[in-house]
Amino acid sequence: DININKNMADIALKNLIVQGSSIVASQNKGTLTLSNITVEKPTDTGIDISVHVGDVELEDVTVEYGEKAGAVIDNTAGLKAGNVRVTSSDFLGNSRDGLRIVTRGKVSIDDVEARRNGGDGAEIINEGKFSSVTITNSSFTGNGFSKPTKDPAYYGLEINS
Repeated sequence: DININKNMADIALKNLIVQGSSIVASQNKGTLTLSNITVEKPTDTGIDISVHVGDVELEDVTVEYGEKAGAVIDNTAGLKAGNVRVTSSDFLGNSRDGLRIVTRGKVSIDDVEARRNGGDGAEIINEGKFSSVTITNSSFTGNGFSKPTKDPAYYGLEINS
C-alpha cells in the first residue's frame, strides 16, 4: 500500500500504477491531488481517503477490479467544508461502490465512468449541507450486481442528503 498519514500541507501524487495494493490517505490537511493514477486489482478499497480536512481532487484516475470499493473520499473532518472534484476518471468492476464521496462541500464530477461495480456506480453523501453537486459528461452503467440483505437496491448514481 501507499500510505499518506497526518500531513499538514498540500499533497500531490502523480503518474503512478499501483497493482494489488491501495492508496490510503488519512488525517491529512490541505489539498490532496491524485492525477494520472491507475490502481489495479486492490485487495481492499483502491483509494481510501478518510478524516481529511480540505479539498480532494482526482484527475485521470482509474480503479479497477478491487475487492472492495473503487474510491472512498471523506473530507468531513474539519470545521470548514472541503470540496471534491473528480474528472476524467474510471471506476470499473469493483466489488462494492465504484466511487463514494462523503462531504459537506461542493462536488464536481466531469467525464467520469462507473461501470459494473457491485454497489452503486457513484454515491454522494451529504454530511450536513452540500454547497452544490454538479455532474457532467459522465455515465454510471451496469452497477449493483451485489445485493446484500441490508440494502437490496443499488443505483448507477445515488445522492443522499
